[in-house]
Amino acid sequence: MAHRKHRPLERFPDGAPRAEAAIPLHRLKPGKSGIIARIEKEEPELLKYLATLGLLPQTKVEVEEVAPFGGPILVRVGASRYALGRKVAAKILVKET
Repeated sequence: MAHRKHRPLERFPDGAPRAEAAIPLHRLKPGKSGIIARIEKEEPELLKYLATLGLLPQTKVEVEEVAPFGGPILVRVGASRYALGRKVAAKILVKET
């Protein structure tokens, strides 16, 4: 029986395991959607803010628009739309659907 080699588990700088195939939200193209896998660098105030917007792990989010020159990203969560700064969007890791 052949043994498969396993890749070492990739980890975030904080030591948490990296979600398989998760990418930062700001990398999704307009019209694409994903399921939030995790929030990187879990700062309490950021987590609280994202929770008020409904941006929680296992939630579907769609990128509607990406402003040029480092501008905000317009996302849809359910029936709501929000503009997120790139720094915030970079901390939201999603699995593209």
